[in-house]
Amino acid sequence: MLDALGAGGRRARGIVRGADTYGTAAAIAAESACRLVAEPAKAGIHAPALAFDSLDFLEYPARRGIRWSIEEQQVG
Repeated sequence: MLDALGAGGRRARGIVRGADTYGTAAAIAAESACRLVAEPAKAGIHAPALAFDSLDFLEYPARRGIRWSIEEQQVG
């Protein structure tokens, strides 16, 4: 679970559920490397969301049984 606070006080919570955390992390690292070889990111240091299309990338762990959701949280 991850809680995020954005500009203007907007809040969101990301939740990831699944089994085999270490195996999934290894598979995600391998998928990231394959995508970078196929379509290199711009030179420099970037957040992962800038290197890949976020929603497209999240389909990969979903095929391995990982479920995720993002919930907007009420402020106040």
